[in-house]
Amino acid sequence: MATAAATARILTSRRKPDKDNWFISAVVEDWWKAYVEAGNMSRDFALAGSRVRASWAGMCAKRVAYAVYGVEETNPPTVPDAWRFNIGSMLHDHIQEVVQRKFPGSAVEVKVKIGEHGSGHMDVLVKRQDGEVERTISVELKTVNGTKFRMSLGNEGPSASHVMQGALNAAAMDPQPDELMIAYFAMENISPANFRKISGLTSEYNRFAAQWTFPREEYVQVADDELRRLNRIVELVDESGPGAVPRIIPDPSLPPHMVTEPLKGNYVVTQGVSRGAPGYTWHCAYCSYRAKCADDLDTATKLPEDA
Repeated sequence: MATAAATARILTSRRKPDKDNWFISAVVEDWWKAYVEAGNMSRDFALAGSRVRASWAGMCAKRVAYAVYGVEETNPPTVPDAWRFNIGSMLHDHIQEVVQRKFPGSAVEVKVKIGEHGSGHMDVLVKRQDGEVERTISVELKTVNGTKFRMSLGNEGPSASHVMQGALNAAAMDPQPDELMIAYFAMENISPANFRKISGLTSEYNRFAAQWTFPREEYVQVADDELRRLNRIVELVDESGPGAVPRIIPDPSLPPHMVTEPLKGNYVVTQGVSRGAPGYTWHCAYCSYRAKCADDLDTATKLPEDA
C-alpha cells in the first residue's frame, strides 16, 4: 500500500514543465533552421507580376494595403506559427496526393489569375461523375485546430475568409466549376459523445473532417464582392499609398467598424444606433503588420461609400 500511495503521489503531483529545454530546444532549433533555409518564409505569387494573393481574401483592408505596397512585415510568423503551418502543409500535401488517386482527371495546385491584379492556387479541382453528368468541384482545403473545428460543426460554419479565398479561386476558372467546397481537416478529434450532438452528423469521419458546398451562383457572388474590395484597395494604394486605406475587416460577424487600437484589437462601431460603441476583434492579434499599423494610427480613416 505504501508503494501504491507513493506512485499515486508522483502521478498526481501536477509537475511543472522543465525550465531547461535542452532536448526540445535542440530539435526545434534544427527544424527551424532547415525551414527558413528552404525558403518557407517568403513564397512567390502563383503568377508572376501579381500584386494580390487569393489568400489575402477576408483580411483587414489596411493589412492588404501594406502588403500591396511592399511594406516589410513588422510581426512576421514566429517559430510556433511556422510549426503550426508546417503541420498543416504536410496534411495538405497528403490529401492532394490521395485526391489524384481517388478522382482520376482531377488537378491540384491549379494556378489561376484573379482579376487584374491577383493570382492564387486552387487547392484541388475534382472531377466527379454524378449519374450521367460529370461535375467539377473546386475544393479549398483547410487544416484547423479542434476548437475551430468544433465551432464550425456547430452554428458557425466555415470561416468567411476561407469561403472568400475559395470563391476567388473558383470564380477565376474558365469554365467555372459547378460548385465550391470548403473541406476542413482537424488536427484533433472531437469526442465521440459530443460530435453528433454538435453537428447532427453521424459519420465517424466527422469527428475530424467536414465539408461545406456552395453552388456557382453563391460563390460567384462572394468572389465578385471580394474582388471589388481588393481592387479598390489597390487603387487607393496607387493613388495615395497605404495611409489612405482604413482599418476595416470584412468579417460579416462584425458591425460596420474602424479598428482604433491594433495592438489590442479594439474597434469602434461607425454606423447605426450603436455608432461609437467599442468592440473587440481577434483578427489583429494574428496580423503581421500590427506594430506598423499602430505606428500609423494618425493616418486614414474610411473608404468611400462605394468601396
